[in-house]
Amino acid sequence: MIRTRTLLAFILFGQMIWVTCTHGHEETIQQDASFVLHADNLTAKISASDGRITSLAVHGRELLVNPGEMRIQVGKDAPVSFGKNFENFAVTQQEGIVIAEGRDAKSGIAVRVEWIAERDLQCRVKLINSKEPRLEAAVVLHLPCNQQKLRILAPAGDDHMTVDFSQPLGFGFRGRGRGLVIPAVSFYHPEKDWGITCFADLKLPTRGFELKFGDKPPSITASRVHLRLEPGKPVTVSIVLFGHKGDWRPGLGRILERYPEFFVVADHRIPQLHGAFVCSGGTPSEHTIASWKRQHVQTVEIHCTLPFYGRHLPLSERWTVFADDRWHRLREKPDPEKPTEDASWKVIHAYVTRKHPPNISVAEINAYIRRLHDKGIYALMYFNPTEAWKPWALENYASDLVRKADGKCVPVWHESCLMCPDPDSPWGKNLLAEFEKMMDLYPEADGFFFDQSCYDMLDYAHDDGLSIQNGRTAYRMGWAINQISERCRKMAKARGKFMWWNGPYNIDIARFAEGMMAEAGNESQVRRIQYLTIGGRASCTLSRKDESTLRNCAAYGIYPTSMHNDEMRRLAARYWPVFEMFRGKRWVLTAHALQLPDGARGNIYRLPDGNVLVVTASMDRSIDSGLFDSDSRLTVRLPDAEQFRAAYFISPDLLGKRRLPLQRDGKTFHISIPRHCSVSTILLAKAGVHVALDAPFNIVAERSVEAAAVVDNWTNKTVAGRWTLPAWKDEPIQVAPGASVRRTFRVEASVGYQDMRKAVAWNARLDDKDYNSNFEFYADKPSKVNSQ
Repeated sequence: MIRTRTLLAFILFGQMIWVTCTHGHEETIQQDASFVLHADNLTAKISASDGRITSLAVHGRELLVNPGEMRIQVGKDAPVSFGKNFENFAVTQQEGIVIAEGRDAKSGIAVRVEWIAERDLQCRVKLINSKEPRLEAAVVLHLPCNQQKLRILAPAGDDHMTVDFSQPLGFGFRGRGRGLVIPAVSFYHPEKDWGITCFADLKLPTRGFELKFGDKPPSITASRVHLRLEPGKPVTVSIVLFGHKGDWRPGLGRILERYPEFFVVADHRIPQLHGAFVCSGGTPSEHTIASWKRQHVQTVEIHCTLPFYGRHLPLSERWTVFADDRWHRLREKPDPEKPTEDASWKVIHAYVTRKHPPNISVAEINAYIRRLHDKGIYALMYFNPTEAWKPWALENYASDLVRKADGKCVPVWHESCLMCPDPDSPWGKNLLAEFEKMMDLYPEADGFFFDQSCYDMLDYAHDDGLSIQNGRTAYRMGWAINQISERCRKMAKARGKFMWWNGPYNIDIARFAEGMMAEAGNESQVRRIQYLTIGGRASCTLSRKDESTLRNCAAYGIYPTSMHNDEMRRLAARYWPVFEMFRGKRWVLTAHALQLPDGARGNIYRLPDGNVLVVTASMDRSIDSGLFDSDSRLTVRLPDAEQFRAAYFISPDLLGKRRLPLQRDGKTFHISIPRHCSVSTILLAKAGVHVALDAPFNIVAERSVEAAAVVDNWTNKTVAGRWTLPAWKDEPIQVAPGASVRRTFRVEASVGYQDMRKAVAWNARLDDKDYNSNFEFYADKPSKVNSQ
């Protein structure tokens, strides 16, 4: 049989290259040429002879100074270049995908590298270990580059930084380096306006990812690490490159676009979950619940209901809450009746209940849930799949304790130890049965709060069939949590319930959460968890430390808890107008969307009504410090800039919504804040009804200023009602669609006025909605020269 052969022409590196094909299957190109791949703003050239990356350019700017290459590492051996040194090595192009294949003679690993250009450039690597024993491997993409200064966004606790390749800097997700919440790093050059985001494919469970900026010589190296190769079982991982403008936002936007299921929750109740969060002990009083409601609490974790950690169901009609915690305190006290340290859990539990009689029941908990609902507050049942009281766990689930590499169990809260919640283990099956039974016992509860579900270490007592590190197999705790939470979530959704998490700080574990908590509330913690909210999840903290907690919440877009003393309640009330606007927010992820003043923290969000919220925060200032920046400037760029009608200033520093001048140049807004102290927000509005003050920020004692009361109606229907200010009382007002009503009056600070702020009360009712507020001015002394 005679086979037909066809000549195809390709323009590669500006040269005409002829490729011989048989029946449509392309043969290896023999000439020294490269395949060109275009992935939107990124262009790559892959050598047709050795598979190296001969060019990588974003927006026409070349990144490489020498060819880049894929490397394969096996065990503790040094990585080796993947190329002609591999057996049967060949580079082809099939249906637009550049494919390099070969076999490592030493290890026997077959390697297939696929370069796929779509909106991003995906390097997909498949490894097959063809023989015993199992192996541990890594794939490495090495890119030599110029020494230069680049900005970095790494979704981590210390996220924004600069690299100049003078010393090594590394990041890791389930790998070495500074810990990542999402396996991604953006590096970009703002002045030259180019950037690349390098990320791992999100595929449960996401395998290890590392990105390192090397110094000798300068290079960028992305790796997929700790890949377990069982004989005959292929392992496939990807390293993805996305080219964009000189800002980090498009990189995160691409990850959200590629993997929406990891960030966007479909439950329609999610906007209602946004609000203050409380962890409650027992069944608090009506007085306490009313106090929470005044502090805008939206969701309550019903915490203190367990007999002890590990047991979620009652042991009897009435039981003692957290007998293990009580034992932790009792064991330190002298008592001749006290059980010995090696007594069984039943003996210890009986002793504790004699000292602390039963104090709760299912009926009381259900009544508490109904009392929360009467105040419009969601109720979540506490569930902890990873921790159990050690004496009880050793007697019932000893085989499911997590153990470190040295064989020791992992101590956690007080008397508890860490458990591996594999859903098919005895412990996991018990958890699933308890979870379902809890929904029977507490049918009116709105969902579950998963506590301590943020662990991601390796459990060396168990084997998930996927994990390996330094040659030792193990069970990745995050993967166990993934599996148990997926099954629990399926059961919960079947009954209309939702899931809230303590933590996590890992995109894999967060996959099945509707809401999340950064418990400690420090800046590093809230910075990490914020990245998991880019698609609209609610997030909160339990910290009541001081005003820094409220600043952290404002700067990073999460909600506070209820406060415990008058001073913190006063501060939280001043911050609430900022938090109130967070409901349903999503990050704006277009290039150069926001430019903040140097040293400021903050973000820009799109709200459900299409309005945009900008937050800028100075993390070292109190709202009562009296310190401020004059004429603090922000730059905002939006693709729909021409649709916005007005800008409003809202801040805990100075209460009341204020109109600000809005300067637009094409798609760009230049906004000036006359006085910025601690936290300032700008609401760019194209929708809604807005009651605002148009006036200077300050008033000098013994003088007066002219102010204007403004009602802006950015809706498609007329609004009408009545309003009251010091200059008039209960007068009618009507505002046509797309129009504004202004009325001026004068405000005066009396002689000898000493307070920091002067307040003016405002009351309005428009279309059956109340708009009541105090509008404040800074009260300057007559000698103050920098008045605005």
